[in-house]
Amino acid sequence: MTLPEERWNSLEQARQFMLRLLDPKQTPGIPKRIRLDARARLKHFPTPTEMALLCQPQHRALSKLGCKR
Repeated sequence: MTLPEERWNSLEQARQFMLRLLDPKQTPGIPKRIRLDARARLKHFPTPTEMALLCQPQHRALSKLGCKR
């Protein structure tokens, strides 16, 4: 069973991974197509601020992210 905190951490780690894919210095040899895919995914990926907003009391019932306090 996935804990809410694990879900939150997974989203943040995925965002960081895609950000690293965009930087050729951090990830040399990655094809341009992969970089473009990462950029497209990040365009609609929730930011840490947006994820924190989901943890506000009015949204908590909708969110299973594992809100950090």
